[in-house]
Amino acid sequence: MRGGDSITENENSVLAFLRSLAQRIGGSESEKPGHPEHPGHPEHPGHPEHPGHPKKEKKEKKEKKEKKEKKEKKEKKEKKEKKKKGPEKPGEPEEPEEEEEEPEEEEERPEEGAKEILTGIRSSFIVTDDNVIDLYIHVENEPYSAVIYDIEIFPKVQTPSWKSVEGREAPRGWRFEKVDNGVKFITESSPLLKCQRTKFRFRVETDVISDRIRLHATDIDHTNLGVIISTKW
Repeated sequence: MRGGDSITENENSVLAFLRSLAQRIGGSESEKPGHPEHPGHPEHPGHPEHPGHPKKEKKEKKEKKEKKEKKEKKEKKEKKEKKKKGPEKPGEPEEPEEEEEEPEEEEERPEEGAKEILTGIRSSFIVTDDNVIDLYIHVENEPYSAVIYDIEIFPKVQTPSWKSVEGREAPRGWRFEKVDNGVKFITESSPLLKCQRTKFRFRVETDVISDRIRLHATDIDHTNLGVIISTKW
């Protein structure tokens, strides 16, 4: 073997070794995380689609909550429609429906209006034969002395209501007249005075007379002052 050929063979061996080494180095580099050939690897811990990503968890929770709310609304709607329709099969018991409490409304009394009950005026009555009533009024407070010129009694404002009222006897200086099914006692010159006990007599057409009678008092101009409550002796 010549010296020149030996050098050439050695050089070729070195070059082959270097090439092999370069290939090995290049292959190991490509397998490292974050290599340019694997820029968006789906299994990367920080990838948005990773199962443990906080944004995805929030989104899933929100979706579950919305589904639950829709389901509850749907069930309530179906239950309400079922109650309206009644039992589907004959003899099937209907689900008890919760009753809503309605505010109690007072009986409408057109003649009474929204007048308040007068205080400082005492009244009582007794019932004699044939539903004839002797009713007494006693003014105790000065503001109502010489103010009341008119006492009105209406059947519809009583509890229970009466059929009709008829005047029988008025106090001195007073008179009575019929007003629809009621009666009105009037004076032009003798209003009720403080500490004066005044009697009014009338007859009632009714099945039941309760322990209270409601009267309306008006002034000289026939302005309604309010209601007087008379109690049974």
